[in-house]
Amino acid sequence: MIERGENAGFFGPSTVRIKYGKEYLETSIHNDGMDLNDTNVSVEWLNNEQAFITLDGDEQIPEVIEFKRNYRKDTNPFKVIHKNLGYITFEKSYSPGHENVIEYRAVTFSLGSSQRVKTSPIRVYYGKAKTELTKFVEIQAGSIDRQEYDYFQSGWVDDTEVQITAMKKGKDYVDYPVHLFTLHLDKGVLEDHYVEAQS
Repeated sequence: MIERGENAGFFGPSTVRIKYGKEYLETSIHNDGMDLNDTNVSVEWLNNEQAFITLDGDEQIPEVIEFKRNYRKDTNPFKVIHKNLGYITFEKSYSPGHENVIEYRAVTFSLGSSQRVKTSPIRVYYGKAKTELTKFVEIQAGSIDRQEYDYFQSGWVDDTEVQITAMKKGKDYVDYPVHLFTLHLDKGVLEDHYVEAQS
């Protein structure tokens, strides 16, 4: 992969070209005006003939390009694909004593994907701060549709109990709760509470 031309500067993307022999695919990486480096590109080889190339920047959802070595001269070996990238952290909150942390994670798809999983669960990972989080509870679609909230509020009771409020942005800058949960970190239990619908 090569960067074409000079860095676009503030607010502009960098143009890049991915080449194999004489074939290539040209695209761009939005990296907040910063120079590109090897952290902006990763390659996952499936075998000697096929790989996934992921382009990432500070101001974009990752873009995934599939490479398939072709022996036909009239076929480009590069193709932008829509890929499930797994659960990505979009919010986090520390307990009052900074002993524990929770992270809200949702399924994310690669750039340009037309697939939107409206009913996918939100995972709330939890555990000791500054450690790799492996334990989680799920907020199922039956409890809250992902499209029904705009953000979460975390109200810690103490270092092992946190109240999670799913919030919706309302008219005239008045936000309101759409669902309430209590997470007990020491027990790994998520309690579901009813919130009266807004009129």
